[in-house]
Amino acid sequence: MEIKANEMLKNLRKRRGFTQDEMAVVCKVNLRTYQTYESGESLPRIDVISILSEFFDVSTDYIIFGYEEPVMSETERKKVELANQLIKLIEDGLVIMKGEKQ
Repeated sequence: MEIKANEMLKNLRKRRGFTQDEMAVVCKVNLRTYQTYESGESLPRIDVISILSEFFDVSTDYIIFGYEEPVMSETERKKVELANQLIKLIEDGLVIMKGEKQ
């Protein structure tokens, strides 16, 4: 597996319109440290990767390896959860209805 953190961080930052200075603040590191992440001179610590993952709403795997993984928004997650609950209620209702017919 090829580590692509430097490429991914640079691409995410530029696509979202942030400066390296702003990202250093987000990561709680100094500017030079953040620059080493993007240049590939060093890798971010796991706590920094976690901060970046939440900040950009992507997986840690996406940041480290560049895996294309769709990430659901909170609204999408809630819709899926509600759909699963509805399916469960329907299934439970069908079980009850079958039980009443016997």
